[in-house]
Amino acid sequence: MIVVDTHVLIWYLTGDDRLDPSHRRELQADSGSVLVPTVCYWEIALLAGRGRLELMEGTDLAELIGFVKRAGFRDAPLTAEIAILSRTLPFSHEDPADRFIAATAYALGARLATQDARLRSLPFLTFG
Repeated sequence: MIVVDTHVLIWYLTGDDRLDPSHRRELQADSGSVLVPTVCYWEIALLAGRGRLELMEGTDLAELIGFVKRAGFRDAPLTAEIAILSRTLPFSHEDPADRFIAATAYALGARLATQDARLRSLPFLTFG
């Protein structure tokens, strides 16, 4: 299993060249094992609402869920365990979305697909 960080999800869905080619290959090869933390949808809505993310013309946030499902990815719901881990695991920063995403990967024993250096520095995670 692999949990995707928000930027990895966005870059994958939009075909952005910033996505590490190994991540793209892995996400395409076994899309059924790709998990999207529900906080990613919140973060995308937040970015779009602040004008920091443009969705494809004619696309609304609800359609984003359809894109994710058609890619074969599955949701990783926020659970009580993940909520607690997001506050008890040793993080070096306070970004709530990052904390929930990392805690999701940790709780599920999954690798995390991210290019975020702060997340990649966390010793309790494995990376894909």
